[in-house]
Amino acid sequence: MIRASVAMTSGLHSQAGSHLLRGDGQEDVCLATYSPSTGDQRTTAVLTDLMLPLEGERSVHGNASFSGRYVVRAASQAAAQGLGVALMHSHPQSVGWQGMSGADRETEQSYARVAETITGHPLVGMTLAGDKTWSARSWDCNRGHHDAESVRIAGTILRVSWNGTLRPAPPSTSAQVRTVSAWGEAMQADLARLRVLVVGVGTVGLDLAIRLVQAGVQDVSVMDFDTVEEVNLDRLLTATRIDTALFRSKIHVALRAMRAAATAVTPVLTGYDLSICEPQGQRAALDYDVIFSCVDRPWARAVLNQLAYSDLIPVIDGGLAVEPFPDRGMRNATWRAHVITPDRPCLQCNGQIDGAQVAAGSGSGSMRFDEFGE
Repeated sequence: MIRASVAMTSGLHSQAGSHLLRGDGQEDVCLATYSPSTGDQRTTAVLTDLMLPLEGERSVHGNASFSGRYVVRAASQAAAQGLGVALMHSHPQSVGWQGMSGADRETEQSYARVAETITGHPLVGMTLAGDKTWSARSWDCNRGHHDAESVRIAGTILRVSWNGTLRPAPPSTSAQVRTVSAWGEAMQADLARLRVLVVGVGTVGLDLAIRLVQAGVQDVSVMDFDTVEEVNLDRLLTATRIDTALFRSKIHVALRAMRAAATAVTPVLTGYDLSICEPQGQRAALDYDVIFSCVDRPWARAVLNQLAYSDLIPVIDGGLAVEPFPDRGMRNATWRAHVITPDRPCLQCNGQIDGAQVAAGSGSGSMRFDEFGE
């Protein structure tokens, strides 16, 4: 069965929390619209707007109830935009990922067919606990509900609510003692179960992928359509002359190095011999929680820049810049990284890509070390 998740901006999270977590401690309810983000193995409901109830559309009485008119109004507005509907309610006295009570299940199930009939998209049910942890599920009119594996909140800080049954925290190992001591077991558990994709496994990307699996991140994938050449051998970690003679792909070299370096008990390592600029590459990327951009072309960076905002997958973009003297030789070298996510400037805003060069499909927004011979 395809995996399910939900994503929202930090702004929408704050707005929903202000409505649902009342000062009087009573439960409350509201609706939201969402846009489906469909990858190869995961569908994410990307929340777009909150639709608060109008007068007479809901009643708060310890618990909260709402009218069918409210659902029809929200679903009709969503359908006009090609969107789906999410039904959100609060459990203010609870903490952590929530299951559903019998009343919750009955209510969501009763409106699932109405919402799907009007919008053409499944109803998404969501619960907000008192500690601001979200839980979520997607409804099929005939098969019932399907629990989401996570709810992520994208902003200046990435926050993820995890379904501990579907996405349990990987156990730490003796090889990770120093890493865990740096930020503690709770942070390690959150980081280790992120699904991470590294796009571009040249000089920077390959080193990064190795460091991620060494730190205990369990599920790390790499994407690159290039092969190893002799000019790569002076800075592509673990690549050999045999790799060049056999025209091995960079993802082959990367996966070999990652398997040798991984410290997780059961690492999940995948390689995509694809370009992020192709539809197939983009669909694969939508299965991940965080993407590292280690590419050297403006069109690829523009695609990843768009994914960060349209699909709420944080993209960490960076590399090394080398400034040469006119007669050759290195004047200086610097490095820079940018986190691309809502509430932060995009790559075009901070001058890292040029719209004209993206349209032309060639060139680069800045001189980067991984442009040379990779």
